[in-house]
Amino acid sequence: MCALGSVAALALWATSHSKDPTAPAPLVIRDREGRVRIELEAASDGPTLTFFDPCGAERLRIHASDDGTTALTLATNVKDDQMRRRIGLRTPPDGWSELSFSDSSGERLTLGLAYDGEPRLRMFTPEQRVRLSLGSDMSGRAELIIHDADGNERAVLKSGPGGPPSLTASLERVT
Repeated sequence: MCALGSVAALALWATSHSKDPTAPAPLVIRDREGRVRIELEAASDGPTLTFFDPCGAERLRIHASDDGTTALTLATNVKDDQMRRRIGLRTPPDGWSELSFSDSSGERLTLGLAYDGEPRLRMFTPEQRVRLSLGSDMSGRAELIIHDADGNERAVLKSGPGGPPSLTASLERVT
């Protein structure tokens, strides 16, 4: 058991101390059956730490991009890729931080803080079209926008600070 640990430590040391320090060789940790469980990589756009389950599916990823973005992704491991779900947390340097929930088609729900620091909620169809958007801005105005299946605005409910709310609806089919 100790010998196996020593061999693994020596292999990790050798991998991390290659003769060519610019070589993009990831640092890999394997379990007793030889399966990759953890990978640390100095990718071209920044460091990434990834955790895998025994089946080789990515379960957790932390990435610190050189552009200033930090991302954390958590994923389920299911036998059917159609049921695979992800939760992502992203903090870019532009100020639009978000928490997203995804399935195999892509993002389905995002909750974030916009550039102005105000909250935004967006729901998407499997085809990645916005269906519902809810948010507010620094002036105190709140807004609910409902989209049809094609992503076209169909109704907008607005509420300004100290003023009456307004409702705009589009009843005709947008082509």
